[in-house]
Amino acid sequence: VTFGASGSHHVLATTLFGARRGFDTAAVLFAQPRTEHVANTLRASIAAGLDARPVESRAAIPLAMARLLSRGDYFIPAGGSNAVGAASYVYAVRELLEQIRQGEVAEPDVIVVPLGSGGTAGGLLAGVAREGLKSKVLAIKVVDSALVGTPLVLGVARAASRQVGSKLDLPRASRTLSVEASWLGDGYGLATRASEEASERAADVGLGLDATYTGKAFAAALALLGSDPRARVNPLKIENFVPTIRPMRVLYWHTLSRAPLEPLLDGAPREDQLPESLQKLLLPPRQTASRPSSG
Repeated sequence: VTFGASGSHHVLATTLFGARRGFDTAAVLFAQPRTEHVANTLRASIAAGLDARPVESRAAIPLAMARLLSRGDYFIPAGGSNAVGAASYVYAVRELLEQIRQGEVAEPDVIVVPLGSGGTAGGLLAGVAREGLKSKVLAIKVVDSALVGTPLVLGVARAASRQVGSKLDLPRASRTLSVEASWLGDGYGLATRASEEASERAADVGLGLDATYTGKAFAAALALLGSDPRARVNPLKIENFVPTIRPMRVLYWHTLSRAPLEPLLDGAPREDQLPESLQKLLLPPRQTASRPSSG
């Protein structure tokens, strides 16, 4: 049992892998702006056997979850952001450390990552602390919720650290983390001009982005490097960042699955064949938000 937005990759993945292990999967779903990819992800989830439970707002999720969960069910939070899920990014930082040691990449000054449910940012923060890297973690908020912020990331980082047998130094971790909300725009799933332009830049090097998470994080990374003078992030505004004489080393951590959805759509219902309650979860797209004037 889990929950997420109507086009959640996490919900789709949970449904697919649950079925392979013989589990039924149910998810409470809330609405998000419609794109073709969002609609296809929802269709693929239904085709894979998801028991979808739509709610009218995110505020209704707790009650819906309480009604849905039964004895013996296994609960997975949004995005898979629990100790088990976030631990994967602790190990990912170990891979990064090996690349640094082998001379494949320099140790980054700043690691830029989107911040939604906190699993990626929290796991990376725990990994940076565990491996002793000097890198700062810059988490770019993509969710318009006051609950998504520094306390959430620190909590996930502490849980991930325990999962891998480490103890997180919270004061030090707090100095390593910086949460930035200025790239959110009008809200979750809504593109901004900055994210659209970042997507165009990324496409030039063969990197696909999405409007919900990666476009906003990549826009922040580009601005941090000063490649866009209209929306430059001042490095001094990153908490506890110590500037260097050399150019800043920025690592953008890509989090978007590019696995093709087409094979999962064989036999899937058309969008107009979905129950009306699910069609309502695909909100009409809104006008692109203006770019931030600064980071």
